[in-house]
Amino acid sequence: SNNDFEVTIVTLEDFNVAYDLDEKINLIKLRSLDYFPKWASILALPLLAFEFLFIKKKIGCDLSMSFLVRSNFVNILSNIFSTGNAIISERNNSLLQYRCRLSGGVMRLLIRSLYPKASKIICISKGFESVLTKNFNIPANKLVTIHNPQKSQCSLVKRFSFRDQGNFLNIGRLINQKNHESLIRI
Repeated sequence: SNNDFEVTIVTLEDFNVAYDLDEKINLIKLRSLDYFPKWASILALPLLAFEFLFIKKKIGCDLSMSFLVRSNFVNILSNIFSTGNAIISERNNSLLQYRCRLSGGVMRLLIRSLYPKASKIICISKGFESVLTKNFNIPANKLVTIHNPQKSQCSLVKRFSFRDQGNFLNIGRLINQKNHESLIRI
């Protein structure tokens, strides 16, 4: 039952909530990104991380989870200065996504530097897991693969459990493709 958990969802950007959220779920938008143009959003990462850290400390966060690269960076950076578990999810092939230009090189460097500091990295396939170990030198013991469930496979989804109760914090956009609804039910 979700009665033993306090759930807070933190977003990096303005959002249109795609779900009817339970009134017990706290919803917070980080403001640091508001002061940077879109092209310079990478420069906002340290500020976003400290803003996220403040929220984590304020609510007594035990576990933070993120699902996209920028959110993963914020989650990991904030966890460097706090206790708790920072779980991230790799949902794209970062080797292909960030293969060219200066910005791609910066993103690859950040992945290589920051991802090993996560408590656990969830990959959606063994192929993505292989990319992280072979191309980004991420230790295999940090990686776990949980395939995206299909409707016929929903019974295969397992629950991560660090404790039977505590605070759970998620950072990301509230859009249908993120399927927060399933995460909250688990």
